[in-house]
Amino acid sequence: MWILKNNLNNNAILVEDQSKNERIILGKAIGYGKKIGCVIDLEKAQIEKNYVIFDHDSVKAFQELIKRIDDASIEYARQIIQKGEQELNLKFNDMLLLTLSDHISFMLKRVKQNLNFKAPLEWDVKVIYPEIFKFSENAVEFLREQTKLEIPHSEATYIALHLINANFSINDMDTTISSTKIIDQVLAIVSDYYQKDLKEDSYSYKRFINHLRYFILRELNHETSNSKNSILKVIEAKYARDFQCAEKIKAFLHDKYNWQIGEDEMLYLTLHLNQLTLVDNKK
Repeated sequence: MWILKNNLNNNAILVEDQSKNERIILGKAIGYGKKIGCVIDLEKAQIEKNYVIFDHDSVKAFQELIKRIDDASIEYARQIIQKGEQELNLKFNDMLLLTLSDHISFMLKRVKQNLNFKAPLEWDVKVIYPEIFKFSENAVEFLREQTKLEIPHSEATYIALHLINANFSINDMDTTISSTKIIDQVLAIVSDYYQKDLKEDSYSYKRFINHLRYFILRELNHETSNSKNSILKVIEAKYARDFQCAEKIKAFLHDKYNWQIGEDEMLYLTLHLNQLTLVDNKK
């Protein structure tokens, strides 16, 4: 049994559950017409997201965040997330509804004031996350249709970054932006080394991006291993050219970020590079 403690807006309420935990509940019209102290019918309530709050400061922060987001922005974000999970076949974390709603609410205010910002990572996001970027472009069109406002194309990049952040359960946007920049830097090294454009629609390219993404997140979170790998010498001899490219990547990451790249990672980098640069690799 959940008891209503505060009606934040039509789409957000603060409740206390049977264990005396405070929860922020989001859902379409979930707060409409409800009074403090009433029992929330969990079977009938259209609960979209459910956040357990463990300390008073967090409750206040959530309340302040939700109160500054208008109902329309929450509904726009809800529809974008729902379509995104269906079309991209991804699962976003629960925080996305809050963070994307907040972004949309603030963005619409900026657009009405003719205050638009360029997205410096647009090219990077478009190349590294093409499916998410394309979906985000469609999301911008959706927002234009709903609001009748001239929302700039640059918003596709910001929406994409929120989706990327939520899909990989990254704790903050700074990490998403940093990892995107580093992936772009590594791709530039690879393209320059082999003197060829990479096939962005190939299966091997997508696998390489995915590997880089998780490798970089591990490095940023200090979760890497410097263990030895007995197979590396064999791979180095067999794929000497690709190993040399991996060495260039290793040197760059050490010089730029002071990362210590272990033998396991050198092995995987070499193998991915070999597959990435096969001329007949079309899948």
